[in-house]
Amino acid sequence: MKLQNRFITNIGFLVGIISLLCIFFIQKNIRQYNSEQLDRQLSAQLTTSSDYFNEVINNTQSNLNLIGQNILVQDYLAATQVDHKQYAQALIVRLFNQYITLNDVYSEISIILPDGQEAISVQQTPSENEPISYDSSLARIESDHLEYINNISFLLEHTQEDDRLAAYYPIISIPQQHPLGFLKISISLPLISNKLSSKLFIIGFYYDSKNIIDDTISAEFGLSMTDNLDSKDYFYQQNEIFDDFYIRTIRKVDVLSAETKALILSSWLYIALAIILIVLISIIILRKTILEPLDLFAGLVERSDIYSHKPEKFEKFNDYEFKALTRSLNKLMVRLQRSSDTLKKQALTDELTGLPNRAAFYELIEIHKKRDNPDRLSVMFLDLDGFKQINDNYGHLTGDLLLKAVAEKLKSCIRRDYRNKDSSRRDTVIRLGGDEFAIIINKDSQADVVANKIINELREGIEIANHTLYTGVSIGIAIYPDHTIDPELLIQYADIAMYDAKRNGKMRYSFFSEELAEGEREKMSIETAIRQGIQHKRFFAYFQPKINCQTGEIVGVEALARLKDEHGNLIPPSSFVPLAHEFGMLDHITLTMAEQTCQMLQIIQNPELVISLNITPSQLNDSKLIVDIRKIIHRYRVFTRQIEFEITEEELINNELETKNNLDFIRQFGFKTALDDFGAGYSSLGYLKKFQFDTLKLDRAFISTDDYDSEASIAVIKSIKTLATTLDMDIVSEGVETQRQVDFVESLGIHIIQGYYYSKPIPAADFLKMYERNTKMFTEQSNS
Repeated sequence: MKLQNRFITNIGFLVGIISLLCIFFIQKNIRQYNSEQLDRQLSAQLTTSSDYFNEVINNTQSNLNLIGQNILVQDYLAATQVDHKQYAQALIVRLFNQYITLNDVYSEISIILPDGQEAISVQQTPSENEPISYDSSLARIESDHLEYINNISFLLEHTQEDDRLAAYYPIISIPQQHPLGFLKISISLPLISNKLSSKLFIIGFYYDSKNIIDDTISAEFGLSMTDNLDSKDYFYQQNEIFDDFYIRTIRKVDVLSAETKALILSSWLYIALAIILIVLISIIILRKTILEPLDLFAGLVERSDIYSHKPEKFEKFNDYEFKALTRSLNKLMVRLQRSSDTLKKQALTDELTGLPNRAAFYELIEIHKKRDNPDRLSVMFLDLDGFKQINDNYGHLTGDLLLKAVAEKLKSCIRRDYRNKDSSRRDTVIRLGGDEFAIIINKDSQADVVANKIINELREGIEIANHTLYTGVSIGIAIYPDHTIDPELLIQYADIAMYDAKRNGKMRYSFFSEELAEGEREKMSIETAIRQGIQHKRFFAYFQPKINCQTGEIVGVEALARLKDEHGNLIPPSSFVPLAHEFGMLDHITLTMAEQTCQMLQIIQNPELVISLNITPSQLNDSKLIVDIRKIIHRYRVFTRQIEFEITEEELINNELETKNNLDFIRQFGFKTALDDFGAGYSSLGYLKKFQFDTLKLDRAFISTDDYDSEASIAVIKSIKTLATTLDMDIVSEGVETQRQVDFVESLGIHIIQGYYYSKPIPAADFLKMYERNTKMFTEQSNS
């Protein structure tokens, strides 16, 4: 332990000295700058707060003059007829409410009669108790007023709710020159305190040895009305507003300002510099006492080889620990020689099945590449279908047993003649991980024959723990060197082909092709465009109007998502919407559409206009998404009834009960609902009654086929129209493109039309112009 003790002694001595120096500098800096910093901040905050309060006082004087000179107020006080007085009172209350709304620090605006009775009173927050009918502060105007400015008296009054600064303005009868009453504005001092205070500063008022501070702020800072601020717990500065009435800026002593923290940071910088100095000195010490012998020992270790190691001697530093280290190294090398083969085998073998693993796959391909004139070989990628359900239902232990059984079945389907020394004549089964396997088929083996054999073998059930389990398989095949010679790409291409087999129905195989790779690249390109669209805000709402074909009036709108790439070109929704749903980005698009839809509704200012948004059942089940949409609606101050959620018929049938519950839930908030593309797939009139939609949108298939006007088609549409009318549902015909189609649907009593005949989906600016023209036309018609 000689080296360790020597090093610790030297480092400990240096750290002790430098730490003492650092502590001295930290204390000196904080003492010097902390008080100056607090004084500057308190002074700046006090100036800002005083200016604001003076502005409130000046605004109050102006408001009192404006209201006091209002003919309504004077008429009210001079009126003798009850009906005239009641009429004037209603108008005055409305006037007072406007001033209360515009001045959030006003607690109350009232008219006080000369005898102190309150004639009219409007409060910022109406009291739950009985209204006060007598103003006790009026009698104190002459004796207790704080200030008398321009015929306005200011005095402090205490109420059950808060402390207020009351301003009284006399309303004079011009002929008699005596006051008919007083106009009173009460300013809430705690409200101003709350508004001006921050996490660091308390803004309050001081009068008659009492602090006037908002209750929430005082509780947070632990300050009461009677606390003495001259104690060591607080710093404060104050300005006199009226006689003996002050505004104060207060701060706790224990709150560190930004400058103080900067001082501490700079002090720690000294420590860091000191530590760097320690390290530099330590390196010199280490070089002499430790690093030199360690370099020698490192050379010994580098020369060691577990396959040809011979015991080494290390005589130069026998009085240090390196002699013992050398003995330990020699023993370690012996143990490593014994375990090396075992470790290598474990590194290349799957622990569960005993098959070669993914690392072994790459090694086998690399070995094959190094051969002279390597033969063609096939790489099969296998993924078990339904394995997750078995794992979930029967447990992981059963799942592991199933994987071992599948591994044995796969080995039975390939050539495994170990008597032949030529390994190129043998095929290899590999477990890549989870429920994924790979098979390397050498030489002239036909991969499709092996694939069919595996599929047929796995059609039969597997007995595991008294259960007959069935698992399918999807197989992708890539060829070396036809497709690639890179092991990573071979697996990747076979994986792409396997997903093609899954898409085509599972329990089948598929060969890799450049078309499949191109499809994957296109999919990745669109995914990138979606993510960039979210990042750079390239999603836009395009609007397609719903027209009443009898009048030509716009009676509704559908908002449709559009995505532009980096060059400004539109990407078809059919390309990006499924991928956005698959990769969990559809919610962001939906919220963007909701935002732009509410912007449009706010601009149009028509509370009867409804705009539709497309939404999936899984999104309906996402309460957070619905809450976020409601927040957007609230922010733009539009009504929930102006938003209609459209869900397609095909999505509806996947989980009918859950979807019905979700639709009922959002309707409770006032949202409208629509069934989109009705008739496109699994049409059932029973859906209309079960789900109680507000709107039914007929799919374009009803009017786009050659026989759309046949008797059978007409009968079907009429039955749908009759049921929709009975269920009080609006019905919209989609995809209308010609005058003939307009005439056809109109003849069936369907008057709301959406389609290219009137307008394709257009950008927000273009739609706004279209809507303004449409509104102007109908306004002119109604005026004429």
